Amino acid sequence: MADKPKKTARVTAFFGDGEHVFTLQPQGVAEPLALIEELQEKTGVGPYRLFKSISDDDFRVGDIREVLRLSLIGGGKSPSDAHKLVSRYFDKEPIAEYSTIALDVMVGMLFGHPVVDDPLVAPAKEAASE
Repeated sequence: MADKPKKTARVTAFFGDGEHVFTLQPQGVAEPLALIEELQEKTGVGPYRLFKSISDDDFRVGDIREVLRLSLIGGGKSPSDAHKLVSRYFDKEPIAEYSTIALDVMVGMLFGHPVVDDPLVAPAKEAASE
């Protein structure tokens, strides 16, 4: 039986001042669904409905903002740092520029992104085993 492909909810994307990690499902935390539950409270809808509204370009500005803020926290930023980043960049830039990050985060949370081996690392592993 073939191994099931590995998936991740993590997204790494350029946001404002550099590359940041975004996820609503951080690993190794006591309450792994806490950020998703907070997102539901803040947006008033469930994850799939939010995913559909973002993918259909029928989202509310606050929804995108909350996905970004909470997923920055899930990616390792403190709540204060996540708030500062969102206030500094999202609040002052074209909204659609960041809706794609929010959509990637939602896809990762609901379906997972395939884990791709780093092509620069894989040849080194093969060469070492020869």
